[in-house]
Amino acid sequence: RPEMSKVLMSDSIHANRCCAFRCTGLLRLWIRCPYPLALAVGQLSYRTKRDLLLCVVICQTLVAQPVEYFVSPSGNPTNSGSATSPWPSVGFALANATGGDLITLLPGTYAEPVVLELSGTAGQPTVIRSQRKWEAIILGSPTHGIYVADGVTNVVIDGLQVVSAAIDGVKVGSYATVRNCWIHHSGRQGVSAHRTRGTMLERNLIEHNGTDPVFDHGIYLSGTN
Repeated sequence: RPEMSKVLMSDSIHANRCCAFRCTGLLRLWIRCPYPLALAVGQLSYRTKRDLLLCVVICQTLVAQPVEYFVSPSGNPTNSGSATSPWPSVGFALANATGGDLITLLPGTYAEPVVLELSGTAGQPTVIRSQRKWEAIILGSPTHGIYVADGVTNVVIDGLQVVSAAIDGVKVGSYATVRNCWIHHSGRQGVSAHRTRGTMLERNLIEHNGTDPVFDHGIYLSGTN
């Protein structure tokens, strides 16, 4: 809209003092009306264009950075979730994280089912990983050891040991990656990915799974994987 262009040109006189909220507004404005915005930007001075571009780059960098949280069986819910002040359980970390974050499990045994309900993106997946390969143990879940909820995509499960889940060791959805894990003695499948696409299994040890007479697969995949 022409009036939007006039407002933007007037406001851009002060672009050298731009901040994150202004960048966010400009990006939203660009999505809504890219042509008038392009005309307005084309009439700005070189210095203002440079400052505007720098502001946008900084905002994109801040948005792109995932947050890493740490978990330990000896952690505390009043801790900050840092490496030296870890949280006490995977469930607690997931309740406080957002999609695209990284959750690192310190060595120890986690006697809890892990339910992942946070989708990431292709460029920034939600990650649950062991700090040291196989030394973070998900033990004895009464359901699935690790369950990626229906509709949740772009997750990575890396380096965990999943032991003695009553149903499946790891049950994932579309665009999930399971790598470097040791999954054993599950009641049914070691890994299950039913009607999914883009599932990746890399460098896992999957053994001694399946006591059910029907659902006794080491790996069960269906869909376009």
